[in-house]
Amino acid sequence: LNDDTVSVIDMSDNSITTTISLSPSPATPEFLCINPNGNYVYVANRADDTISVISAATNTEVGTTATGDAPVGIDVSPDGNNLYVALSGDNRVRRFSLSNGGLTLTQQNLIVVGNSPYGLRVDPDNDYVYTANRGDNNLTVIRIADWATKTVSVQNNPQIPVVTSDGSTLYVSNELSNSVTKVDVTQAWAINWAVTNVNIAVGNSPVGLGLDPDGEDYLYVANQDDDQVSVINTATDAVDSTLNAGDGSWAISVKDPGNSISWKQANKKDVTAGDIVTYSIRLRNNQSGTIFNTTVIDTLPAGFKYIPGSSRLDGLKTVPTVAGRRLTFDAGDIAS
Repeated sequence: LNDDTVSVIDMSDNSITTTISLSPSPATPEFLCINPNGNYVYVANRADDTISVISAATNTEVGTTATGDAPVGIDVSPDGNNLYVALSGDNRVRRFSLSNGGLTLTQQNLIVVGNSPYGLRVDPDNDYVYTANRGDNNLTVIRIADWATKTVSVQNNPQIPVVTSDGSTLYVSNELSNSVTKVDVTQAWAINWAVTNVNIAVGNSPVGLGLDPDGEDYLYVANQDDDQVSVINTATDAVDSTLNAGDGSWAISVKDPGNSISWKQANKKDVTAGDIVTYSIRLRNNQSGTIFNTTVIDTLPAGFKYIPGSSRLDGLKTVPTVAGRRLTFDAGDIAS
């Protein structure tokens, strides 16, 4: 965000392999998305009013495209034919058509939405686009077939919308209300749309949201002022548990297969050379049966070294396999 770069992370060991410098300066990149083919990454540069296009094959910026005032939330349609970006300063959404495999962006129509749109999401069926409008405390629902719009009131300072895989339910974080709003969007274009929102209390200043992909039974909410993650049971619309996270937790992503979640917490936020840092890794099994033969791979930060004999598993001494900063633990079986 502040140094105008995008980092590429190797998911096998969570190490940063490449840092890509963006040509706009200042760029202030705040959101990015990847096209369905996985060959291009699109970065919204809020300060420069542009989108940077990054080649995933070469990890280099291969072009920039003008957008409008203060682009933020950005998403690609499921068919890979269109890119949508929320223009926070223009109170509009700009649509771009994508061609040449996603490399070429061509400006298309502008759609008026609410005041200060921020997060944006295209629904899985490619029927609607949703924007969270921070200035109006509402959502705009854009119908792609004819670009008609409707609004839905939510709570204070909505941030990030997410949509269930069947397109029926939308969740949005409300930063200043410390809540998540659940909206049934199945009847959005009924003559009399009776909106029944469910507001779910979470931690302080929620922003990022992530649905677990295995049945979407849980919604994970990053609460940046609590340094915690709220875990919402989507069947009961209530917080089941709270996980400790890092300082200023803002964004969240839940990866395949959604059967387990892990989190890491250290006893110190600031360290100097020679300090000893104690940390814990906790695992939780979200599925109904046991997860067998679990392996945990942890990569220490640069400059840190593992102290031999210091690790414990459920209170008992355990010995990881050490390869540089990478530690591999045999965690055994995890009951549901």
